[in-house]
Amino acid sequence: MTMVNLSFVLFLLCGVLINVQIARSDECITGSIRKLYEELNCIPEHDETNGCITSYNCSFTNDQRADKCYYQGREFSDGDRLEHNDFRSKCIPTCSCLVRDGRAEFNCAHYDCAEFFQPPLKKNCMRTYSHDSCCAVGVYCKKENEEETAATCEYGGKVYTEGATFFPNEEPCKKCICKPGFSGSLESPWCEEVFCEIEIHHAESIRDNCAPVYFGDNSCCPINFHCAHASSDETQETEVESTTITQKANDNTPTCKFGNSTVEIGRKVRGPEECTECSCKVPPLIECVVNSECQEGKLKTAN
Repeated sequence: MTMVNLSFVLFLLCGVLINVQIARSDECITGSIRKLYEELNCIPEHDETNGCITSYNCSFTNDQRADKCYYQGREFSDGDRLEHNDFRSKCIPTCSCLVRDGRAEFNCAHYDCAEFFQPPLKKNCMRTYSHDSCCAVGVYCKKENEEETAATCEYGGKVYTEGATFFPNEEPCKKCICKPGFSGSLESPWCEEVFCEIEIHHAESIRDNCAPVYFGDNSCCPINFHCAHASSDETQETEVESTTITQKANDNTPTCKFGNSTVEIGRKVRGPEECTECSCKVPPLIECVVNSECQEGKLKTAN
């Protein structure tokens, strides 16, 4: 084998190893919190033996001032504005950085879509959507006894009409819109990434080391944040089952922060209510998950 061919083989082998490493990272991290870390531009840290992401380095947030707003690496002072084109989400028209009592947060306007105030649609009618707009862009009505003229998309055992939206379970951070030519691909132009805009909506919660709360284990954006009580320096910690993602190895093992308290991987803190479980899985934040079966059971009992 010539030196050129050997170099080429080594190059291909390195590429395969890198791809395997990335695939392993994608497969072995559990929970919904990964999207939050990515939006904050935290740096993933891997286990050298298996390539799994064990934690994220978000230490740069320690240098952020409480009286400033931050978005995508930019710093904003009191009164500074962001316009529609500054955001990744299509549903934020404008925001201003507002400082109160020395603490900054974004104050944002929201779109009041016309469909929110309109009467229900007639039978066989549906609103249609576009990735370029937050609100509906039109209405499609199928006429009875006439052949379907709009394109259809089949996915997950359901059939969607052109312009309809759907959210794939296997990729909860994707929003899809039925368009001609759909063959099952969850990529553009049919599907686009959903942005939670954590820095816009939850900057104060991140600053206070609060725990994002997700509905179920496979969701995209947090539905709320659970914060430590300001009057208590202790978190209600109990041991977690042996199925914990990472075992404590040494003093260099990353830990989670909950308010002012430090929580080891594999330990949990008391959730905001009975059906919400909060634990340290992927530092530096605690992750809370609402158990849907528990919640449904409580609702049935109440009724």
